[in-house]
Amino acid sequence: ESDRAEMLIITMLTRYFTALWKISELHQSRVDLSEISRAVNVNQYFLSEYLDALKFYTEIDIQRALLILYRLDSSLKSTSQSPLSAVQTALVQIISKTTVDE
Repeated sequence: ESDRAEMLIITMLTRYFTALWKISELHQSRVDLSEISRAVNVNQYFLSEYLDALKFYTEIDIQRALLILYRLDSSLKSTSQSPLSAVQTALVQIISKTTVDE
């Protein structure tokens, strides 16, 4: 609940899901793991954790998560909604893979 922590959370999650997206694309193209590590700026030691996460998140799930984060960012900047409530709702949507209304 610290001041503006929600923006840091959005930034970190966006970076994570963007990295997952890039890793997914590169991994499907059979790119070497060291090259993937450099391309997404993730230490090769942690790359296996991202590859494990890809077992749980499909490309559509990743797209959905990024859309949820985009809408969360817009909502926090344009409404008076409680930041804590908005972040919690977004996290539940991402984790439960809830469908996002278009």
